[in-house]
Amino acid sequence: MTFVEPVSIDIEDALKPENKELEPDIYQSCHVVIAAAFGQMKITGSLDASLKASAMAAIACLDRMGVHLGWGDGKPSAILDQLRTDLAAYAQ
Repeated sequence: MTFVEPVSIDIEDALKPENKELEPDIYQSCHVVIAAAFGQMKITGSLDASLKASAMAAIACLDRMGVHLGWGDGKPSAILDQLRTDLAAYAQ
């Protein structure tokens, strides 16, 4: 896996047919960032602002990816929406 920073992803460009090989790296990178953010909150009781921003970008990226690729019902994910709400509500 090649890590792809979610903040830097232009998802519409990345998901063009000629870039199909990037899809697994983007998907995994987004999940890694989200897991790191929630892990940091649970373990340390705090969340770095830069990690929070990256996690919010990762959630948005996965949501756009799901809609673009027609995952589920082709609508934004309720689970990702809840993750977004939980991260946005977290303040130190």
